[in-house]
Amino acid sequence: MRRITRIHVLAAIFLAVLTAAAGCATTERVKGVYHRVQPNETLSEIARLYDTTPENIARANNIHDVHLVKKDSVLFIPDAAAPRRLERTEAVKKQSAAPAAVQEQNLAPSSKREASPPRDRDVHAEKKASTELKRQPNHVDTPPRFQWPFSGTVTSRFGARPDGIRMNGITFESKNPDPVTAVEEGTVLHSAPIKFYGETIIIRHGADYMTIYSQLENRDITTGQRVSRGEIIGIPGKNEEKGNYTLYFEMRRNNRPVDPLKYLPKR
Repeated sequence: MRRITRIHVLAAIFLAVLTAAAGCATTERVKGVYHRVQPNETLSEIARLYDTTPENIARANNIHDVHLVKKDSVLFIPDAAAPRRLERTEAVKKQSAAPAAVQEQNLAPSSKREASPPRDRDVHAEKKASTELKRQPNHVDTPPRFQWPFSGTVTSRFGARPDGIRMNGITFESKNPDPVTAVEEGTVLHSAPIKFYGETIIIRHGADYMTIYSQLENRDITTGQRVSRGEIIGIPGKNEEKGNYTLYFEMRRNNRPVDPLKYLPKR
């Protein structure tokens, strides 16, 4: 029961620190509007409607084939000030609303009338956009290059233990008081004692990752400080009963605990 209480206390402190950090952060919003694709609209027509290029719209919406723009799909138009609608003639509107069988019948040429001319399409621009997007490498969400925070041996692992208690982090033990270091560069969100966990440091690494270092003997950094990868941030606490030094370490991705051993390099 005492162990569960400790986990809840650390989770509450972490949430409070995260909330405070979010309040201080500034978010830069991308300017633009959303456009719902109307029947028979092409990417080139939409681009001309907003005074932009098919390449810009395709890149913003991760479209790899500019010919596959489906009706009723929603596209983000970068740098647009307000939504616009492509005005068509009444005859085209009625044809778009007609059943598919009737539309196919109307498309057949007749001896009494000429076939409707093809819709105006900027084929050259669409081919250029498609070629440019194919050349771009696919984005891969690569985590930072984390390093080990301590030289000790891992004695308690992430996840559920045999006694039913779930560990949100891992525990290190060592006979030597080697320094604790930052696993990656980042900003210190918290550097102060936490009940049951002693001296604790929380560091944010970019937008997705955070690391927590607890049971320290002392802290060498302060809240708000920038730290570099491998920088000494504290000294592990000493376990008087076992006569060794311990460190409790957590890693979080998108505010959720993850197994640090899956992100740390192999020893």
